[in-house]
Amino acid sequence: MRQCGSNAEEVREIHFYRRGSEVRPSEIVATLYSPLDKLAAMNEDVALSRSYKGEAERLRRHYEDAAEVFIGAIEQVKQAGVGLAARISFNQGQARDFRVVPRTNMKVALKKRPNIVYLVDENDGTLILREARDDRNERLKRTHSKVVFKKHYRGEANSKSDLAALGKLEDADVVGIQEPGLVLALEQVYAEKVAPRVTPHMRVVGTSNEWMWYLRNFLPSLGDSSVDIKQLLTYNGTFNGLGLMDVLDAQHAHYCINSGGSVVNIDPDRIVWTPSRRQVDNHDWNCFKGIFGDTKQDHYMPALRLNSAANPLRNEAMQRVQKALGDSTLLDYLPLSIRGASAINALRADNAFSE
Repeated sequence: MRQCGSNAEEVREIHFYRRGSEVRPSEIVATLYSPLDKLAAMNEDVALSRSYKGEAERLRRHYEDAAEVFIGAIEQVKQAGVGLAARISFNQGQARDFRVVPRTNMKVALKKRPNIVYLVDENDGTLILREARDDRNERLKRTHSKVVFKKHYRGEANSKSDLAALGKLEDADVVGIQEPGLVLALEQVYAEKVAPRVTPHMRVVGTSNEWMWYLRNFLPSLGDSSVDIKQLLTYNGTFNGLGLMDVLDAQHAHYCINSGGSVVNIDPDRIVWTPSRRQVDNHDWNCFKGIFGDTKQDHYMPALRLNSAANPLRNEAMQRVQKALGDSTLLDYLPLSIRGASAINALRADNAFSE
């Protein structure tokens, strides 16, 4: 797969089909990945019910059973993709047909449905359909947040109305921000030139009260690319300057090269926010250095080893964002609702659906 000649921002309309009948993007994701629901539930249950007595044997038996379920489920996912297609019209006037290709490189230990689908044209140009979910009720995520942030974890928010339910936030508090609300808040931040981009460009193709479906470009990962360390640290300084942390799910594969060489996070579904510089430094910065500054990774990404210039470069980026924010915080940019977000108007495809 490779990046498309035309990018997601240029999409005017998109139509999805299942065996010739038009369907919504939400139906595409559900059709492809519902066979994995049993496996995800099995893995979540075993992760939440961990006990130390006989733990190794219990996990061994679980993953033997899970491996059998996984093999069958992957075959069902592949079969579910048969008969799915998309047709995309671009602003330049041309329309192209795309194959709908499911992700199949999941791990046996997966705990939720995948949320991306590949759209591949006849020249192997690729766009990504992503399902941005409100998963505040996901048990494992909430448990993990409480373990990491302890008493400072206050809950989850997807909109300004959710924040009101959390009450007054203290200086060291941490709030999980659901992906739909987060990316829409960030799009408003970019539009007002408060901060450079830390998430990919996107085209919204569907919304509900709490979820969103959007297209983005297929981007090269940092693991397969050469990147200026200044770009990497500008990303981290901007991200942390906005009060954001990715410590719950930071992975090499989530960081990619955007147009112009900047670094973006393509999987912002477990992001948390805090007003505390200490929380950011203790948790996210240390995690980031662990990923990109570990000398064991030099064979993998030698250009990204953090050096003595890291702190000044990161701090400069943080200070620029904080100065631009003034007395505001990223939470002030959260939408009142997903469907009614002001940022949607500039991002919506002409035929974007609303559930």
